[in-house]
Amino acid sequence: MDLARFERLFLLVSLLIFVGAIAGCGAANQRPPVFQMRLVLDAPSADSEPMTYTGKGATQPQVLQVWKKPLLDQTAVESAAVIEETPADKPQIRIMFTAQGSKRFAEVTKQTIHKRIAVVIDGKVYEAPMIQAEISTDWVPIRGEFTRQQATELAGKINAAVGRK
Repeated sequence: MDLARFERLFLLVSLLIFVGAIAGCGAANQRPPVFQMRLVLDAPSADSEPMTYTGKGATQPQVLQVWKKPLLDQTAVESAAVIEETPADKPQIRIMFTAQGSKRFAEVTKQTIHKRIAVVIDGKVYEAPMIQAEISTDWVPIRGEFTRQQATELAGKINAAVGRK
């Protein structure tokens, strides 16, 4: 092999390695969405992943089979805020939906009546209620077992993810 051909081959291989490294860095830096609502399945499947739920009403951790594909994510969210009805209440996170998000939430709840929905924030299940009826509001409270600081931090992460400060 002559020197010019070797140099071209070397440059091509170097370029491919460089492009692969750049693509790999991008994939590694992509974080999962901060906020999702995902269906809870009755049994494991190829489309589910086990997630631990230690929230409200759970006397011990439960392993839920949560559908991998979100029904709703942070693109449906306008903002998040910490609320407390009374000083004695535990903090809640109020999720305000966009107009499209509100419509999608109503559709999701209508389609999942008598099924559980996992509310996943920052990769952790905070609530997994049974949907009893279609919910057509522009906001929803997340009543996890939060401290005030945890609720504030999580609402801040959601707001940062949707471009609000």
